[in-house]
Amino acid sequence: MKKLFLNPLFLTCAALSGINKLIELSGYYIPIIHAYMDDFFCMIVILTPALFIQRKYVFNNENYVFSKWHTIIAVVYCAVVFELILPLQSNQHTADLFDFVAYSAGGIIFHLFINKPQLIPKVSLAERNISSASSLV
Repeated sequence: MKKLFLNPLFLTCAALSGINKLIELSGYYIPIIHAYMDDFFCMIVILTPALFIQRKYVFNNENYVFSKWHTIIAVVYCAVVFELILPLQSNQHTADLFDFVAYSAGGIIFHLFINKPQLIPKVSLAERNISSASSLV
């Protein structure tokens, strides 16, 4: 299951997101990146650990994947919270239709390239040429 966190796309998104935060904390802002990169990476960075938790602790199945509806619900949830609710609660947040586009694009990328089974086949004892009698010896 650790392979999920070693996915090059996840690692790239997490690293670029972290680098962007460090640049912003130092006082530099690249407008288009500042406005949309975090929103694009958001779904990838949130859904990858969520998938790990589902695989390891809920289903105990490394081949479990989210349905497209799980991904869509996550995108809509983030859009509602970050683009509708938070802007109503604080002037620090603004609603932006393009943020929703970025969340959607990130969700699509996650679903197509990260949300894949680990492809570890379950092999039966018969396929391993191990009989129940040989285990008693």
